[in-house]
Amino acid sequence: MKYLFIQCAFSFDIRSSFLVYKIASGDNKDNVLGRSGDMQMLVDVERYLEQVRAGYQYKGTLKITGVTFDYVLAFAIPISELEEMDLTEKSDAEIDCLFNIVVENGGARIVLTNEERKFFLDMTLMYAIDFHNNPQTRANNEGLSAMTGIGLVNSPSVSITTGVTDFNSYLFPPELCKMLSDPKFGCALTSR
Repeated sequence: MKYLFIQCAFSFDIRSSFLVYKIASGDNKDNVLGRSGDMQMLVDVERYLEQVRAGYQYKGTLKITGVTFDYVLAFAIPISELEEMDLTEKSDAEIDCLFNIVVENGGARIVLTNEERKFFLDMTLMYAIDFHNNPQTRANNEGLSAMTGIGLVNSPSVSITTGVTDFNSYLFPPELCKMLSDPKFGCALTSR
């Protein structure tokens, strides 16, 4: 089985303590033994990301075992500036100020613990950064800026939605399955 570790491109650690692995398509969809010897569950996840404000704010959905979580991810500074910062000496509180994620289920906001917040950032943060840095996204943003600059798009009723969806399978460790199976999240992640 092939494992690709989800990593943050920055020089600091915002990942949750859960080791989450993305699985290459076509691999076996059964529980598998992880590095620690614990049974891990292979979970299909659908992610949708939509740009609200280029480099600053994104919204989308995260579907885990049929449960849809809506989220809004905001950056305190533009992504382009964030990638140039040395964040290794920043405190957790300072880093927390750089990213804000709000997660809802069925329109009700979910109050996240620190570990839960880190998990949702694991699943969305690099996805948003990769989307922002995609050449097609950049070309779309530059085209929209040019249209706005010359007066072609100046009405508040005009909007251009740019978004992306992906489908992947991930190995979730037992602790993460237990967390997401809590009624707070409502995912059915029990051993098969």
